[in-house]
Amino acid sequence: MVWCPAADGLMVLLEPVGPDLAPNSLHFLTPATLEFGDDNTVHNLTVRGAMVDLPSLNVQPHYDLQPEYPFWVAVALLAQDPEPLFATAAERAVVIPPDTEPLLILTDWDHPTEERLPSQTETFPRLAEVLVTGDRQRWRPVANPNTHWRHWLPK
Repeated sequence: MVWCPAADGLMVLLEPVGPDLAPNSLHFLTPATLEFGDDNTVHNLTVRGAMVDLPSLNVQPHYDLQPEYPFWVAVALLAQDPEPLFATAAERAVVIPPDTEPLLILTDWDHPTEERLPSQTETFPRLAEVLVTGDRQRWRPVANPNTHWRHWLPK
């Protein structure tokens, strides 16, 4: 999930990987949309078609880290109830054939950075082992995932 002002909110990227799947079959969806003005005021927030009561969110902006108020609304939404923001089984079915059972569905992992190659992360060697063996029991969640919203902040 990424903060994407061009998509008016939070964008989910589905990237299936496997021998029976089409290569480069990326799929994007936007489960939450924010309507905001030029002054960064959020007018409406919708999650899967349902309006969210903006005053109920505990929005705590840190403008020194990210100057856009809508970003902090998205952060508060993720902190309050992240589950509706993840892809549903029906949405995953768009990129995963119906006769294919997902081996793993990850929402937290140790993503490569400019300083670290995939082979230097916790995630990708473990993921390779699961993919090679087909044994999902070999997967162990990583100790320090870096896919949490706090890692979205500009550097």
